[in-house]
Amino acid sequence: MFVINRKLLIASVFTLLSLNATAESIGEMLLNCEKPDGNPFRVFCHSYISGVIDVQATYGLKDSEKTIYTCFPQGINSRQSAAIFVKWAKKNPELHHNYAHTGVISSLAEAFPCTSK
Repeated sequence: MFVINRKLLIASVFTLLSLNATAESIGEMLLNCEKPDGNPFRVFCHSYISGVIDVQATYGLKDSEKTIYTCFPQGINSRQSAAIFVKWAKKNPELHHNYAHTGVISSLAEAFPCTSK
């Protein structure tokens, strides 16, 4: 059993490394996030969104000239955040060519706007 899990882990790592280091666009990230559970692209979606949330929580993210903040609730996880992103991306197909991180932040800012910043 350990050997199979180790092989799966190694295969997943190589698959993720073979992917572009970032999702290039909102549209590509949407496709990744809609893959079935266990699919390496779905894992990439959740990992990417978790990374964006970590950066956002620590520094905020710039979109052009302004810094966008989100005030997401403590304990929100990547699965919940991915569902928010997917719903937002489907509502905004005209933005699918934009960078993925701007879509993640825009979706979370819409779902959890800050009132004090």
